[in-house]
Amino acid sequence: MSRSSILNVTFDCADAGSMSRFWSEVTRWPRTKVDMPGNPFWWVGLDHDSSPHLVFVEVPEPKRGKNRVHLDLLPQDGSQEQELTRLEALGARIVDDRRSLTPGGWVVMADPEGNEFCVEGGEQPGHTRHHGLTESDDAHRAFPGTTTSVPENDFDEHIARTYEDKWPELFEPAVLDPAVDFLAALAGPGGSALELGIGTGRIALPLSRRGVRVHGIELSPAMAAQLNGKPGAQHIDVTIGDFATTRAGHDFTLAYLVRNTITNLTTQDEQVECFRTVADQLEPGGSFVIEVYIPELRRLPPGQTVHPFTVTPAHLGFEEYDVASQLAVSHHYWVVDGRLETRSTRHRYVWPSELDLMARIAGMTLRERWAGWNRAPFTGDSRSHISRWQKTS
Repeated sequence: MSRSSILNVTFDCADAGSMSRFWSEVTRWPRTKVDMPGNPFWWVGLDHDSSPHLVFVEVPEPKRGKNRVHLDLLPQDGSQEQELTRLEALGARIVDDRRSLTPGGWVVMADPEGNEFCVEGGEQPGHTRHHGLTESDDAHRAFPGTTTSVPENDFDEHIARTYEDKWPELFEPAVLDPAVDFLAALAGPGGSALELGIGTGRIALPLSRRGVRVHGIELSPAMAAQLNGKPGAQHIDVTIGDFATTRAGHDFTLAYLVRNTITNLTTQDEQVECFRTVADQLEPGGSFVIEVYIPELRRLPPGQTVHPFTVTPAHLGFEEYDVASQLAVSHHYWVVDGRLETRSTRHRYVWPSELDLMARIAGMTLRERWAGWNRAPFTGDSRSHISRWQKTS
């Protein structure tokens, strides 16, 4: 029997950018602008088939009358009352309070352009989670006094599918084994580890085979799906969410963040919040390890802003620095089957001393810093570092 599935729920609106930002904050789903010729729109949703997507298209006509179709929201973090307060702070307003009509009840609200939606008060039939890949109940919980934004997901299905082909050097035993040795020794036999940005499981799978219980946080469902299809993935739980704010548990022996992934957080507030979120999930005395490059500003010729970091027959990589904003854009070029593939991603580079201060804010203290996983001494000429902070309070 033929059938249709719901692909998108589309909103006609006056300001698609503002509306997509509002609903992205409501759902904690990432948003993407799609520049389709003649019909640009904003897309909000997780990049897998289990969830309909929200699409926002600008139209000249204003909204008239009451919507005949609306969304029902089920609070995922805290009570219905807490969620109502959060939504009002985002710009929604209460239209009608129906909580007295039935146990739990619901509240009718309107978004910034007047589209009605309901906030339910209790668990609803049919509300399920997907085994292995869960959307975090704690995604994007902000600390008072910080500014957060919904992160951009730079790892789509194509990148996830070709990740190991694009960076094969990362999977070589000479690169991989020392990192796993270092982390396994910190976690200890039977210890528990939290990987931020677990990706396709490059580190998590061999670490799990060492007897460490690994839980991962990953923003890209496509990357997590690649991990989920590999042998041994059944022993690793993955939470879909932004690792700056997502909580996957508590009392971890070890948390770690490898391959420059801390720079995927493109504001200082997000990086500070990441340290605080990690500290909340570590046991007393637990360790947080980061692998990240040293900004190559000393290698820039006077007046230049671009530095090559990878030059091979198959892959060219250039870092474009903006020292005023402390941001950099990584530009990649691959030749695949005679065709040029390009990719550019934005990052916030960060200095070792700045990371140490973030750790102190979160109640952690630097215990060791090396130039690499083999514990080579860190010096003024080191181009990257492995740093470990310990939770002390």
